[in-house]
Amino acid sequence: MPFDGTEFRLPATAVPTPWAAIFGRQAWRLARRCVAAGMGGLAVLFGGRPVARPEPWPAELLRMARALIEDEARWTQRFYETRDRRYCAVGALRAVARHRAGLRTFEHADRVLQQVARQHGFRDMEHMNDGSTHAAVLAAFDAAIAAA
Repeated sequence: MPFDGTEFRLPATAVPTPWAAIFGRQAWRLARRCVAAGMGGLAVLFGGRPVARPEPWPAELLRMARALIEDEARWTQRFYETRDRRYCAVGALRAVARHRAGLRTFEHADRVLQQVARQHGFRDMEHMNDGSTHAAVLAAFDAAIAAA
């Protein structure tokens, strides 16, 4: 007798339950937030653990922070971040890391940036940012990216 799957068919009265009835609106909201954060929202709905977004490399984090202050109008001194979203070197690194990286990657990128500042004769990157030109700070980022 050939296999035609007739014994596995559902009766006509068996209608699949809608997802919202099974999981509720709260689960869908959670899934949408997880998808927006890059964590694989459907994994949450199906009982799996959220898939974490891959963490950027320290050099990538430094590149993003440099891009944030590349325009001199977005750069500031003596403040990490201003109300009008201008950043110093360390403030830019913190802002990017806050949204894109974990603590370990931030610490590694910060350590490399601090080493570059010390090589230029400053105590730390904050003092280099406040006592140097915008071009010198961007050059420090370039050196840190190359070192990372």
